[in-house]
Amino acid sequence: MFAIEFVGQPCIEFNQPAIRGRITLGDFSEEFVAPLVFWTVDDYQKQWREAAERIVAGEARSCFAASIRESPDDGAIFIWTAYKLADTVHFQHKLLLPETVKGTFEPLNIYAQVDERQTKTEDGFQISEWQVTVKDVAYWLRVG
Repeated sequence: MFAIEFVGQPCIEFNQPAIRGRITLGDFSEEFVAPLVFWTVDDYQKQWREAAERIVAGEARSCFAASIRESPDDGAIFIWTAYKLADTVHFQHKLLLPETVKGTFEPLNIYAQVDERQTKTEDGFQISEWQVTVKDVAYWLRVG
């Protein structure tokens, strides 16, 4: 199963407008707080659909924004990177900080921040991943 959605109503989190969201990847589910300072609810939902469409269309890499700001200098940015390998999509949670951004950060081209898939850190530790099928993502596009 794959899903990404907002749960609840906009509120104030960390002294700024925000909304809680949830991503579901198979049996795994995690909630996140999406700031509503730079992007609106509609902006997030549009990006999620675009990210899913990229996967279904055959793109090898995509990502789903969970927390977007105008710049990483304004606070941490969280994305869920998605790597399509055959019929499986591997997801990793990624934190973007000023020192980890590739080139100039462009919120409207968040896909530029998706590196080649790595399964181990520089220190040799396993990177956490969750898998769903491309069919799961396509199903979410149809009904989500």
